This record gives sequence, C-alpha cells and structure tokens, in this order.
Amino acid sequence: MALTADILTAARGLIAFTLIASLAERRLTATAVLISLAWLTDLLDGRAARAGSTETRLGDWDLEVDTLVGAAVLLGLQLGGAIPPWLMWGTLLLLGIPFLALRQPTLAMALQAIAYASVLKLLWTDAGAIRWLPPITIAAILFIDFERFRTITLPAFFNGFLEFLPERGGEDR
Repeated sequence: MALTADILTAARGLIAFTLIASLAERRLTATAVLISLAWLTDLLDGRAARAGSTETRLGDWDLEVDTLVGAAVLLGLQLGGAIPPWLMWGTLLLLGIPFLALRQPTLAMALQAIAYASVLKLLWTDAGAIRWLPPITIAAILFIDFERFRTITLPAFFNGFLEFLPERGGEDR
C-alpha cells in the first residue's frame, strides 16, 4: 500500500504542472478533470498510506504536493488571465513562502482555498456542463471522508490560526 500511496502522491505532483498549462490555455474541460483527479489522488493516497503497514517515501511531502497543486492553479489562472497578478503573487508571498519557512499547515490550506475558490469560479462561469465535475468530486470526497475532515482537517486548520496568537503559543509581538 505504501507504493500505491507514493504513486498517487507523485501523480498529483505531475497533475500540478499539467494544470498550469491547461489553465493558461483555458482548456476548461481538461482543467475540471485534472483538478478532480488531483483531489481524488489526495483522498486515495492518504487512505492507502493509512492502510499500509510500512511507511511511505513521499508521505512527509504530501502537504507540500497539495500546496504545489494550489500554487500551480494560481499560476495557471494568472497566465490564462483569469486572476490578476497581484492575487497570485500576494497569495504565494503571504501564504506560500511562510508555509515553506514555517511548515504551518494552515498557511498551505489557506493558499489552496484561494486557488480552488478561484478555479471553481472560473469553471462555474465559463466551463459549461463540466463545471459540475469538481463540485461533485468535492461532495463525494466529503461523503467518503467526512469524519476525518470533521475531526482532523478542520481542527488542524483552525488551531493553526491560534498558533499565531501570542497567548496561544505564538511569538510575542
């Protein structure tokens, strides 16, 4: 199972680079399929890793690969003219670089949220019937993994914000 998890994580990394091109060229059908595949590989690699008895090689890089997908979406959206440069650069500088320096998951999740909201808006506005694929994918993932989302992902996201507050363990300001 560890090999399967690693293959899915690596595939998501490759999808990130493909997303740049599909968004830059405004191939929205391909984008809808690729973003859905990226999300599904994230769901499945985690499940495969937890099901295995051995440690994965890429497991420690999972959040970095997820963040790479978000950064790739932002870059592709900007190259395709769907978002202004300030949004891409601002998000990468204010969330991406601090994430790389601090390894704070909340920063990565916020970057991804901005990227995914932006791509969903583009797809919903311009993609026709395929626009339903990513929301259906999100719904399916939530249905399958809701307990994990509720008990692990959401608390990690919100607790990450608290770490930046001085009285909750952050630095004195």
